[in-house]
Amino acid sequence: MKNNDLIPVNEHGKQLNLQASTTLNTKEAAIVRFRLASARLLRPQRWQQLCGSASASFEVMGKKIRPLSRSVEENDYIRINIPGPGPGMGDGYDWVRVSLIELSGVSDHRQLGLKLVAAPNPHSTEPSSAHFFKSGASSTLIVHLDDRKVMATYHGRNEVVNNETGNVPDNIRNTLVGVGAKAGLSEWQWSRLIHALIEEEE
Repeated sequence: MKNNDLIPVNEHGKQLNLQASTTLNTKEAAIVRFRLASARLLRPQRWQQLCGSASASFEVMGKKIRPLSRSVEENDYIRINIPGPGPGMGDGYDWVRVSLIELSGVSDHRQLGLKLVAAPNPHSTEPSSAHFFKSGASSTLIVHLDDRKVMATYHGRNEVVNNETGNVPDNIRNTLVGVGAKAGLSEWQWSRLIHALIEEEE
């Protein structure tokens, strides 16, 4: 399965790749787990519950830019509340847009991918990224089914700190959050999530 659209080439800044997997006793059990992982992947508003209270929280925002309880769809925005002060450009939140949702494969060899890109604040006319990474940064989450194996992967690309916004407090805040991300906080967040996506339901 080719992932050229889901996972861009890293042209600038940092990239991050993470993986978690589990092997089930039967193909049937693996299919059930893949379906569970897929449902979890498409409900970002439940990711904090999966990851724990120290995680960022995520809200799915539709065309009317209000929180929704449904599964995420392409071109939805996701409003992210990272612990600590938020950016003024984002009204206190970091923003990403769902640029691609892709299901591919057949039978017991399938994958579902979700690609998020750093985005402007949809409430504002300011076109610049309202995220601690600059426009062009992306985060791709994929759940895979391969026979009895279920796997979740994360791929961060073109992660350049957004510290040239013209807003000094935002530049400082984004630099601090970006430094934290490079120091491993981002890796902790996404690693915890991909493991949680494929965990057995309690």
